[in-house]
Amino acid sequence: MTTLHEPASPFAIVRDRLAAADPGGFAARTALRAALALAASALLLLAFGRSYGDPVLLAIVGGEVAMMTSSSVSDPRLTDQRVTLLLCVVASAAAIILATLVAPNPWLAIVVLCALVFVVVYARRIGPRGSAVGLLAFMGYFLALYVGARSSQLQGMLGAILLGGGVAYVVHFWIVREDAERACAWRYGAAFARVNPAS
Repeated sequence: MTTLHEPASPFAIVRDRLAAADPGGFAARTALRAALALAASALLLLAFGRSYGDPVLLAIVGGEVAMMTSSSVSDPRLTDQRVTLLLCVVASAAAIILATLVAPNPWLAIVVLCALVFVVVYARRIGPRGSAVGLLAFMGYFLALYVGARSSQLQGMLGAILLGGGVAYVVHFWIVREDAERACAWRYGAAFARVNPAS
């Protein structure tokens, strides 16, 4: 005698497919971190950045650092993640300073951009830390050139980078933390969803 399984509810089908598509919920947590960090830093800089420069420019710079740092730091251990996040902020600040120094000479700015791209891609061989730090250095340099940053705006942009890095730190380590037990439970649910798809 065969037993017929009752069809799963639409909610159960969607839940199981999402669990199977994102084992451990890593992509969902990364996306949530990036969105929260971007929104919080941009809103803070739009609300309080006027005395430090153009609030829109500061929101773009701080939001970019917060979003990219939140989504690119992926070292296996939490202590390594903290160090990488700090290095990302430093690399972004150094890149923006470099971009404002070479921006008056367009040919030099392009040569430095090409050299930076080489270094960034080569840094990926170091692992997750090299990838994250290199990405933030490239984005900082490119963004500063793109918006035409001037040395008179440097102080405000460096403050926006620090604020974006601080927001990314809070979001990454306090609000949307990595929890090994929860990730293990999500992976179990994903494996179960793949083996036993809802019918």
